Amino acid sequence: MEGWEKSLLALLLNNIKISKKMFLIYLLAVVIPIVLTNLIIIHSIRENENIQQNKLMEITIERMKYHLNESLNEITEVSNYISRDMKINEFLQKKYKDNVDYYSDYISLIQENIINSFYVSQALESIEIYTTNPTIVNGGVFWDLRAVENTDWYKIYKENNQNMILYPYYEENKQFPPKLESSRTISFIRELPNGNNGYKSIVKININYYRLLANIKNEDLSNTIVIAYKDQIIFSNHGSENKNAMFRPLESNEKPAFNLSDSFLAINDRWDIYISNNQTNIFDLIENKKTVLLVLIIFNFLFPTLIILLINKSFQDRIALTEQHLLKVEKGIFERININEGKDEIGDLIRSYNFMVVKIDELLGEVYKKEREQQKIELAKTKAELNALQSQVNPHFLYNTLDSIRMRNLLNGDKESATVINELALLFRRMTKWSDSYFVTVEEEIAYVQRYLNIQKYRFVDRLNFSIYVEEECKAYYIPKMLILTFVENACIHGIEKKKDGGEISIIVSKQDEAIYIEILDSGIGMDEKRLMKIKESLEKNDITTSNWEESTGILNAYLRLKMHYQQEVELVMESQMYNGTEVCIKLPII
Repeated sequence: MEGWEKSLLALLLNNIKISKKMFLIYLLAVVIPIVLTNLIIIHSIRENENIQQNKLMEITIERMKYHLNESLNEITEVSNYISRDMKINEFLQKKYKDNVDYYSDYISLIQENIINSFYVSQALESIEIYTTNPTIVNGGVFWDLRAVENTDWYKIYKENNQNMILYPYYEENKQFPPKLESSRTISFIRELPNGNNGYKSIVKININYYRLLANIKNEDLSNTIVIAYKDQIIFSNHGSENKNAMFRPLESNEKPAFNLSDSFLAINDRWDIYISNNQTNIFDLIENKKTVLLVLIIFNFLFPTLIILLINKSFQDRIALTEQHLLKVEKGIFERININEGKDEIGDLIRSYNFMVVKIDELLGEVYKKEREQQKIELAKTKAELNALQSQVNPHFLYNTLDSIRMRNLLNGDKESATVINELALLFRRMTKWSDSYFVTVEEEIAYVQRYLNIQKYRFVDRLNFSIYVEEECKAYYIPKMLILTFVENACIHGIEKKKDGGEISIIVSKQDEAIYIEILDSGIGMDEKRLMKIKESLEKNDITTSNWEESTGILNAYLRLKMHYQQEVELVMESQMYNGTEVCIKLPII
């Protein structure tokens, strides 16, 4: 029965206009309570004021602790993510051959947005990762640990003998890394796990000092709040905060002036919070002024009326505008509410709505972008398949014709021509079986290449020499079919054939750092810088349609196939000089 009565009351209140609700609030919560309780309040407030102030100050302290712990938890979570992230760990532990190798991995790491995604945390100002890896180049997020071994913050970290610390410090002239926004810095320092190469790495996350200070300054100015670390004032909600001023010490004679104090554990150290109430007790001022008290009582009836009318207007205007925009959302129209939202719950609701609209627009844009990228990949894949189909001829007719020619040469005693024709027939038969399997072993691919080069050797005679070296371990690994053959064919036709005195082709297949390296080198005619840059541009864009060089179509088609299968794990480097030949190096993950 009681639940039914509550539901009925809620239903009745929900059907009453806000203006009438405000009148009921005025009548029931202002007029009647003032008449009945004013005298009691005046008598009792004096006794309870200190208790209430202490409670408010305790709540303020707890709120400060909550805000600070929340920010520290955000920073701790970021450090945990960095500590667990295998890509960052592999990046820090890798031995880079040169700056080009380093920047290639660095750009890949940045493009995957691994680091930038941490800046979603508002408590974070910057991330610095220091390592003893001598092959890492200073800049951006990563720095040489040895360059900061003499800094105060690093010495403090070493002296603590703890995995992680939170340390506020002042550094007037920051030389390394480049100076942040202010000389006042609060840093979270943590050691990262060592990798295979044993390089030591630490992450230093600089906390947004002014964001934390803003939370404290937003507190009621009737209270003086001081947060100290080892008797140094780190934050205070009174007085000017000069970002280039040193932290002021908290003198021992200042502590008794605070009403309450507490401490909390920030990572591994204790921080202290002091608070005092500066508000003057208004009841002490009017205790002997009964006339003033009477005027106040009368004023208490008039002023709430005006306030409730103003509040009612504030509610109605903003709620009505929000309702209009929500109706537009039902129609698929997402518009921001352009109004001074205010700082109350309705303002929070409007800000949440605006935030939702922005996020929806961003998500719609990302979905559209991903759809376009997927369509582009599918189109490129289809084009690659069409190019492959266009390169095929009728396999049975061609093979039977070549076999007939081979038999005729055997009958005529021309064994050399018959052998070459047999190699050609076997090569064509294997090349035309596109749908059999996408992958072949390195050993099988080299066999195809050997047949092809034997045929070209028969054609060029003394103008072509070749050598093939394959590490024994690599022979059983799988690679895309016709991968090496495509580049060898390009070297023969566009390199050796165009050079009057011919040249040599070398093929090297080796394993290094859990990857297969395939190198095709020729001493042919080579190419000029303009043509080389055009081909590299086409490779970078992963688009076969961007090149007008017919000679590079096979290379671009092969690279497109690699990118579609291996994504970012494949690397292709091409170097060439006019009259000095061409070098191609392909790096693939081991399968």
